[in-house]
Amino acid sequence: MMKNLCTSALFLLLFAPFTAASMQENVSAAEGLIERVLGKSDAALFEVEFISQQDGYDVFEIETIKNKIHLRGSNPVSVGRALKYYLNEYCNCSLSWRGDNLNLPSPLPMPESKARESTPFEYRYFFNNCVYGYSLAGWNWQQWERMIDIMALNGINLPLCLLGQEKVWQETYLELGFDKDDLKDFFAGPAWMPWQWMGNLDGWGGPLPQSVIDKQADLQKKILSRVRELGMKPVLSGFSGHIPAAVVSKYPDAEVHELEWQGFGPTYLLDWQEPLFKQIGSTFIKKQKEIYGTDHYYSIDPFNEMRPPSDEPDYIRNMGKTILNSMLEGDPQGTWVLMTWFCKSPQFDWNYWQTDITEIFFDSIPNDKLLALELHADSLQWTGWFRQNGWYGKPWIWCAIQNFGYTVDIYGGLPQITDNYKMMVESDNKGNLVGMGIAMEGLGYNPVVFELLFDMMWAEGVHDLDQWKEKYLLKRYGVVPESVRKAWEILYSVRYTRHERTGGTPLSYAPGLWDDAQVDVRLVNAWQLMLAGAEELADCQAYRYDLVNIGREVMGLYASHYSNAIKNEFYSKDVEGFEKASKDMLEFIDDFDSLLATNKHFLLGRWIKGFRSLGSTPEEKQLMEWNAKRQITDWGGNNGTYAVKEWSGIFSSYTKPLWEIYLNCLKKRMQGETVSDEQLEKNYAVFRKKWASSHSELSTKPVGCAVEVSRRLWQKYGIEIKENNGKGIIKTPSGIAVGKKAEAPSWENYRKPEYAVDGDIKRDNGWWAAAPAAITIDLEKVETLFGFQVYTYWGDSRYYQYEIETSLDGEKWVRVVDMLSNTRQAGRNGCLHKIKIAHPEGIKARYVRLNMVKNSANGSVHVSEFKVFNSEIGF
Repeated sequence: MMKNLCTSALFLLLFAPFTAASMQENVSAAEGLIERVLGKSDAALFEVEFISQQDGYDVFEIETIKNKIHLRGSNPVSVGRALKYYLNEYCNCSLSWRGDNLNLPSPLPMPESKARESTPFEYRYFFNNCVYGYSLAGWNWQQWERMIDIMALNGINLPLCLLGQEKVWQETYLELGFDKDDLKDFFAGPAWMPWQWMGNLDGWGGPLPQSVIDKQADLQKKILSRVRELGMKPVLSGFSGHIPAAVVSKYPDAEVHELEWQGFGPTYLLDWQEPLFKQIGSTFIKKQKEIYGTDHYYSIDPFNEMRPPSDEPDYIRNMGKTILNSMLEGDPQGTWVLMTWFCKSPQFDWNYWQTDITEIFFDSIPNDKLLALELHADSLQWTGWFRQNGWYGKPWIWCAIQNFGYTVDIYGGLPQITDNYKMMVESDNKGNLVGMGIAMEGLGYNPVVFELLFDMMWAEGVHDLDQWKEKYLLKRYGVVPESVRKAWEILYSVRYTRHERTGGTPLSYAPGLWDDAQVDVRLVNAWQLMLAGAEELADCQAYRYDLVNIGREVMGLYASHYSNAIKNEFYSKDVEGFEKASKDMLEFIDDFDSLLATNKHFLLGRWIKGFRSLGSTPEEKQLMEWNAKRQITDWGGNNGTYAVKEWSGIFSSYTKPLWEIYLNCLKKRMQGETVSDEQLEKNYAVFRKKWASSHSELSTKPVGCAVEVSRRLWQKYGIEIKENNGKGIIKTPSGIAVGKKAEAPSWENYRKPEYAVDGDIKRDNGWWAAAPAAITIDLEKVETLFGFQVYTYWGDSRYYQYEIETSLDGEKWVRVVDMLSNTRQAGRNGCLHKIKIAHPEGIKARYVRLNMVKNSANGSVHVSEFKVFNSEIGF
């Protein structure tokens, strides 16, 4: 293709700083992007040119000249954004990491007038440390190349690029007199690397083979080469003080702090006042530059969900200065890129990072040497800029997380995002806002949310959300059948107005006799309406993904119907009915798995294949598979089901066998045999260990047609769901505390005490507070009480310890429930406390107090609902 290098005098004046060689490299980079996206034939219709920025900000233009489409930009990523604009606006096409619509019109349309758009942001940031464990851990170059292209199409210019750190640490510690064996218990396996990087754990999922270290280093070099070629500035890693145990042994007199996170054992933090701190930090930066080069941005997060060893102002001030100086000694041009999660997350030391101590920390660093990342902009309550004085003069980037743990769910607060953005940009307290970004923990399953965020980074943002939503469907599918439009009206209303996930299918958690749960009939209708669009959209990749995703959501939630049927037959001791209900449940699991198998984005086999490819020997490959499986089932044991997935292969190879174990246990109990809960847990543990430690032969490619399987399952289950939806529900009594006055001395964000008595038992609802904390309910009159039910946050292996007290006058209290030594895992059905044995006639009280003492997972307590009963109904 002819290169339009534009040799006019004006062009030469504008681009005097660029050599002809570098300009040609930029043109080649942009042309390479266009060809990878469109193919060589269509790419030949485009010409690439470069123009100056607009008032210091990136800009692009699109114009037709002599039957050529000219894409102009201030750099290759601006040209990339121009290409995306062309595809969206002129072709009704789109790309995403969750399905493409590249059914290009022929011939390609020629824009009739020039289009021009700029960004108000110097920085457009991408990625979160955690995404390297939850989503990217087993990726190869082909996957990375496509993701980098998507980044370029959206104008991203500041990506977080953290792979290959282990190679740098090896070189660093070799220079400091250590050998590779000293680090064998330091590096984590690929599934847990981000948390090792952040100092949360050491060695978990290891020992890390040298072959993996070398492969990751080679891959990082390819990634960095491509992002730099496209004009991006990658953010690399820096030193926060986290050291291997070998350093502690070699320097016994050095001041080292032991930290612990989520029960993973101690990690070691070198005190910032130690001379060794600067030596290690600067050596790391220099070695990293030798291996990977640098663009002078370094991600350093001293305390990810962990408390500093001291709250003395001088200590905090010295901490900031020393971390900065160790970085600057290695790179005098360096900028510290800091996630602000540590000082605004209510679950972790909200009370520690008050404005005074946070300001001291931020003031210890010059304004031009720190770039702060504001996370979770999709939730105002978890946003810190307006609480922390616009980050105290530091330049900062407004980022949204959207997805936690790479969980599979349909949700996303579209109006919250646009409203929070409007509030932020119009605020006089926003400080030195310089960018916008996406800092997801996982790549997620809601492309509409990410597309909104990408579009908000350019022009003047999104002012008319309803108009934007209509346009999104057009570029997502090319054409929008009426049934599909109606399906999305439901999704926009029901799921894309909430920024917190719903919890997913109960099949992702341990088997149990769950109550029947009502599936929102609007979601059921959305599945049916989406399926009706198949005649026009069956060939559209994006449509097939969305179809499977909606079906997954509906079927997954309906699983409790089959568990409820098993429960009814079990308690009625109907063996024949129990056998049928058990068969139905196992068949449902198979069908659910078959739906997910039709789309590549829901395949456990692909996840495992990626991890296994990191290893070089059979033993290494099996260790990598162990990593892949443990993270998405029990997170290594301590974070439980935080990162569970709804993927084909999980339900067939893992969930179904667990249910078979459980059903066999129930059958034996029905037949009079004694099978303790302890024995059941042992049986689970034996299976889980064997499953995680062995190779699972699972498909790495889709099996079956998404449309055909969806039609079959709709006929089999969709109509049934509409007819039987929620009929098996046995409503648990709401109790007498609902709507009563609830008081607590403290709470986190908007999680006020009244939410613990509002009748809503969903786990994300309720009263949250730093432990220990107490909530007191005034029943308004003296009642005779017979029991209580405490619903807490659940979903991992956490447990809560608490006590319940009653009083007639609010002065003298009597303990009636003692759970202070409890280690029972929190669950979706809460914990029911009957007091009839100790108090056969009930106990008279007007006031009830719930004293929450401990949460095994973190420093906060979370009461979704606190029920108080004045009868024996339901017991």
